[in-house]
Amino acid sequence: MKKIRVGVKYCGQCTPHIDGPSIIERVKDIDDRIVFVPWGASDKEVLLVISGCPTDCASRPAFDGPMLNVAGNFLERKRLPASRLPEAILKRIFGQFSKPRPDCNLGKETMEAPSNLKGKVALVTGSTKGIGRGIVGSLASAGADVVVVSRNQEDCNRVADEIKRHGNDALPVAADLTDLDAIEKLVEKTVRHYGRIDILVNNAGASLTKRAEEITEADWDRILNIDLKSVFFCAQIAGRQMIAQKSGKIINVASILGLVGDRQVLPYCVAKGGVIQMTKALALEWAKYNIQVNTICPGYVITPMNEADLKDEKIFNHIIRKIPMRRLGDVDDMVGAVNFLASQATNYMTGQSLVIDGGWTAE
Repeated sequence: MKKIRVGVKYCGQCTPHIDGPSIIERVKDIDDRIVFVPWGASDKEVLLVISGCPTDCASRPAFDGPMLNVAGNFLERKRLPASRLPEAILKRIFGQFSKPRPDCNLGKETMEAPSNLKGKVALVTGSTKGIGRGIVGSLASAGADVVVVSRNQEDCNRVADEIKRHGNDALPVAADLTDLDAIEKLVEKTVRHYGRIDILVNNAGASLTKRAEEITEADWDRILNIDLKSVFFCAQIAGRQMIAQKSGKIINVASILGLVGDRQVLPYCVAKGGVIQMTKALALEWAKYNIQVNTICPGYVITPMNEADLKDEKIFNHIIRKIPMRRLGDVDDMVGAVNFLASQATNYMTGQSLVIDGGWTAE
């Protein structure tokens, strides 16, 4: 029986939560032919490399074949002759860590979205990076015209251009969402350009890791202004247009930390809890206008906003121990819920929170 050699490359400095034994434990029973070896570039018999090194790690292996990057929960898949590694085994290994997907950073790749948002206009705040970038690309792939919003015009232009290259329409608008006049102008530009707003995704946010006794007034105001105040006033100002239309979908991005507490993130917990309650109150007030207001509550997702904290071994281990699925979320885990809430499938659903957390809040 010919053995299938699977190489394991693990960078303990970058990803202390991932080690060779834990990787082997998750895939050892897939096929009796699989054998695991520490991977080195000279090993020409290795058919798959499972790597614990992020894409920006200098120690990351260079391998001309399928590679599963378990540090970032994504798959790099390069072409190899099918006869060298059975496709069925490859898929089963991938399935233990991450959904197979080609390279794309717009959230479009795993979203087999029906074109049920064609003709709709979606405004997504904080949509040039992280979850917001995935959301805006996914809504565009479902047929919506999208408004790309962040503080930086160049970032907005870049993401809008990427969306347009996929054949969708996008309007880039820079706005400081802590400024009410800027929100008014954002909504005015959107309505002037597209004539309406059908979907608002309140995604822009900020975080702070600090002990409660050390939080300053400036810290408190910054987090509450971005994570709570701006969410309400974006909803209010866009909501006036939706009231005039007699229809609309508002999707607020909260967090599981609006449902449960955690250490050293007090202002963030307060703000996200407020977003969840705001969602319920707005849903009650605006149901008569055929406006549905709902929330998604992500668990810990790897994004530019938190990647520095997640490199801290203590912080990472504190988080990962609470997740039954024993992995962080990624952007692709979030976008399907937003497309669902933006679609006609939720015309009779309002005031609800969808929790996407790998099981954290199930206990």
